[in-house]
Amino acid sequence: MKLTKKREKFCKEYVKLDNASDAYRRSYNASKMSNKTINECASKLLANPKIAARVSELQRIAAEVLRRNSG
Repeated sequence: MKLTKKREKFCKEYVKLDNASDAYRRSYNASKMSNKTINECASKLLANPKIAARVSELQRIAAEVLRRNSG
């Protein structure tokens, strides 16, 4: 599954920050957007099946790395 560069960055930032709005701010030009609009856009992205699948994949990889490094 191929995502745009911005969507891929959003997924990575979301996994790192665990905050969709902050991930959106770091991935898109949101400087002139209201917090409400940012929240709505971030929520829509997370509801996208391709993005949800990529986030799950990245979370699984991160958990695996943590598991390997702590043992």
